Amino acid sequence: MMNKILTDFIGKYYIEDTSICDTIIEWFHSGEQEYKPGTTTGGYRPELKDSNDIWIPTGTHYHWIPDYLYQLRGAMEKYAEDYPACKWYGNSGIEEGFRLQWYRPGGGFKNWQTRDALVVNYQT
Repeated sequence: MMNKILTDFIGKYYIEDTSICDTIIEWFHSGEQEYKPGTTTGGYRPELKDSNDIWIPTGTHYHWIPDYLYQLRGAMEKYAEDYPACKWYGNSGIEEGFRLQWYRPGGGFKNWQTRDALVVNYQT
């Protein structure tokens, strides 16, 4: 039984071991995988999004992925405690790849944004 009133489905949940963040950042800048300038659905528009991105396809086996997914699972379980309806249809997980985005100081999104579903430019 929930003991608090939730006004929306957006929450903030933290991973237990934040050292995975340092590991991922070090890997990102190691050059093992080339990053590209971040794009929006409108293409490369640094006036809207100033980042460097790496697309990580499903099934990729970089050394840090198991630890990252373990930490992500823990945060998702905390979310499901607050929003039990998300368990009604089975387990959750990552079905598609994901994008790592690095923002230099002064970079970032320059306007409101939403998650896009178009990742074709990263998969080719």
